Amino acid sequence: MEPIESVTVAEIVEAIGIPLHDWPHNCASIASAMIRCGLVNGRLVNGRAEFVDDTDDRRHSWIRLPDGRIVDPLCWYYKVPYIHIGAEGPEYVAQPPSDPDASINRLLGR
Repeated sequence: MEPIESVTVAEIVEAIGIPLHDWPHNCASIASAMIRCGLVNGRLVNGRAEFVDDTDDRRHSWIRLPDGRIVDPLCWYYKVPYIHIGAEGPEYVAQPPSDPDASINRLLGR
């Protein structure tokens, strides 16, 4: 696997098979596709982006790398065209991981 820092946006588009014009508002799908196709070794994080100020819907997803840095393939959509690789700053607010057993137990009335 090539280091994610050296992968271009065009290479990501080719690897995941999703054209760039379909990326906006699909951050979870793009990040998941990057993980699935082996472009990056990390886990999907869902939360909200505090840098999104043009809408009340700040839901956002990104990838957390094993070393703690993040990869945000759609940061460019909200700011400037680039893929953020670096610190998970205060503008990224992760939701706690969901507990599937708790969800099932709640549905079953336990």
